[in-house]
Amino acid sequence: TSSMKSLGDEIFNSMKRYNSMCALKIGSRQISYDELNNKALSVAGFLSNHGMVNRNVGIVTQRSFSAYAGILGTIYAGCAYVPINPKYPKERISDIVKQADIKVLVGSESDWGEMRDKIHDIDGVKYVLFPEARKIFLEKPLIGVFESQLANFEILSVPLKTEANENVYIMFTSGSTGTPKGVQVTRKNLQSFLNNMSRFINLEPGYFSAQVHNLSFDFSVFQVFFPMITGGTNCIVHEEEIYCPSDFIIKEEINSRKHSKSTKNI
Repeated sequence: TSSMKSLGDEIFNSMKRYNSMCALKIGSRQISYDELNNKALSVAGFLSNHGMVNRNVGIVTQRSFSAYAGILGTIYAGCAYVPINPKYPKERISDIVKQADIKVLVGSESDWGEMRDKIHDIDGVKYVLFPEARKIFLEKPLIGVFESQLANFEILSVPLKTEANENVYIMFTSGSTGTPKGVQVTRKNLQSFLNNMSRFINLEPGYFSAQVHNLSFDFSVFQVFFPMITGGTNCIVHEEEIYCPSDFIIKEEINSRKHSKSTKNI
């Protein structure tokens, strides 16, 4: 129906509702809904300020706060996110950037070493946004945008207005049968999926879930967004821990009991 909230508004309202609760747990670090939301709004401010609305934004970091701030900021700015695994060969990354006409990448300091040589001479990319890094050397023509610089752009107060049939993400196939193909998913598609899943899965806000899959694998979409709209804490499984997930589940007490509702006093 036309009165239905947009995907960006629905996520934004959820972020406000669960404000001081823990949205992400990465190792021992806990990030509140407010902190994630504010960083996403500053990413969105940069994108809208640079005329990137309705563009595709490459997310070249995995399992980091920057990845989630980048995805959410991209959605708030009316853009579509394109996950690009830093482990991909350079040719595949170049192909995705070209097909999706990507001008902006979101990275993090921790994965940049893996990406630097694969990115610096790829045609088309203009900006690499580091939501948390202070300063990293980038070779021309790339322009780095760092945490301190993000503060210079007008932060969005609410997500930009979008149409339900605009893309929310583009997931590229493995390319095992030829050139990787971009599968386009609209905001309406994702919203319907999340709303239906929340009818089947009824958890009290404050539950713990686990992000197991890489962002370039489609099942990650559920793991990224479902906790966001239902007040869960998304515990990010470190790559080395994926091979023994039972240890992680026990250690983090994934959904074994109701956890504290606030990041305060933890």
